[in-house]
Amino acid sequence: MTAIWLLVACAWKAALLVGLGALLLRLWPRSSASERHAAWSAVFLALLALPAFSLLWSMAPLPVGDGGARQTFGFAGEHIVVTVFGTENSGNSSEFLRIGAWLAGLVWALGASFALFRLAMGHLRVRRYLRNARTFVPPEGPWQDRIPFPVLLSPLAPMPMAVGLSKPYIVLPAGAPGWEPGQLRRVLLHEAAHLRRNDVLWKLIASVAGALYWFHPVVQFALRMFSAEREQACDDAVLATGALPSHYAADLLAFARNAAPERIPAAILLVSRPQLEARIAAILDGSRPRQNLRSNNMTIYTCILATFVLPLSAFMSAAQSPASGELRAGSPGNPFTIRESVQPARAVSSATAPLIAQAPVTQAAVPVASVTVASRPLTAAPQKEPPGHIRVSGDLQKAKLIKQVNPKYPADAKAEGVSGLVRLKVRIDKEGLVKETTVEESPDKRLTESSVEAVSQWVYAPTLLNGNPVEVLTTVDVNYSLKKQ
Repeated sequence: MTAIWLLVACAWKAALLVGLGALLLRLWPRSSASERHAAWSAVFLALLALPAFSLLWSMAPLPVGDGGARQTFGFAGEHIVVTVFGTENSGNSSEFLRIGAWLAGLVWALGASFALFRLAMGHLRVRRYLRNARTFVPPEGPWQDRIPFPVLLSPLAPMPMAVGLSKPYIVLPAGAPGWEPGQLRRVLLHEAAHLRRNDVLWKLIASVAGALYWFHPVVQFALRMFSAEREQACDDAVLATGALPSHYAADLLAFARNAAPERIPAAILLVSRPQLEARIAAILDGSRPRQNLRSNNMTIYTCILATFVLPLSAFMSAAQSPASGELRAGSPGNPFTIRESVQPARAVSSATAPLIAQAPVTQAAVPVASVTVASRPLTAAPQKEPPGHIRVSGDLQKAKLIKQVNPKYPADAKAEGVSGLVRLKVRIDKEGLVKETTVEESPDKRLTESSVEAVSQWVYAPTLLNGNPVEVLTTVDVNYSLKKQ
């Protein structure tokens, strides 16, 4: 799986995950802001896990057989051919696709790097606030036990905020001691609610996911919903202490009117102007559910999404699956059409051959002419081979191929119209690495060198005999042929 294809796959899978999260909340209309925020938190955890699981699934081979003393194969094809179709002038289109994929990957990397850089700069700004801060002791009151976090005054802080992961703080502007006592109490209760809920950590997780999916409008929508539910959940915590909704709404309006709009990714500000209208409407709505998040709900949300993340990350489109009969032309990893043709099958039984492990085969695009990599037909009688080596038919060994590097058509040979079949005898060691290639047939030295260079890089799943890895010999045919437009 190429990096750009992983990006494309994760993009549409991310849209499904966000849609699933929105659907769960749609089916639960009486959920509180705290519960909705937990659901969105689980969505962002899933979004971060998605690329990692997708990459692991794409790299993992399918299960290998148990390597018993005797394995019987049902049917094996007489001849399996994998052909990469190209033309003499196909290099331009292939190069164009490669450049396009490279540019798309570069644009994504630049966007993600910029977003992560802004996040890092936000943390540095918060540290500057803390260096210039001094400790503030709020007035005593019955509500002080709800604020077990240190409170700091910073002349650089534009607005009350909650900061810190390992050492959480409430940071207030330098003029906070002059605020009306009720306003100060409500502000401190709001910021303390953020720290009790670990909102700084959850915001960091969501911000990293938003940076990786910066191009994705659905993920950006989820970020806005996540932020809105977080603030409303803390507003509910303030109202639960007996604060009057009208007074609290007036506090938010005052801060939004007097404070300069400033975004600090590493901190949670008291007021964000885009969310202000919805927050005030929620504060004044007495019919809204305001219950706290139950302790097991977050686990339930995460488990529900995990049941979708694992199979979704394993799901690969037909353009990626090595088991498909035809790969679609123009896919990022393979701009040409690859077809697998199988001749009529016959039964084959082997007393020594191990169970073949099916593993993904990496197909590299051939920019010029066509290269056909074929296996030789199964032989009716075993051939005599050197002691310690087992002869394995080409199509059976091909099924164990994990890494395949396609030969390149030499430019000078193509220009001269040289074509033909190169037949190689290949020795594969116990670890599945190609250790020796012997040329049995070749029309030209240049084609021979190209074939040997490519086939020498192939990697197979180890062949087992009675549960032990053994060296095997097989035959690989590389057919070079020119196709005219």
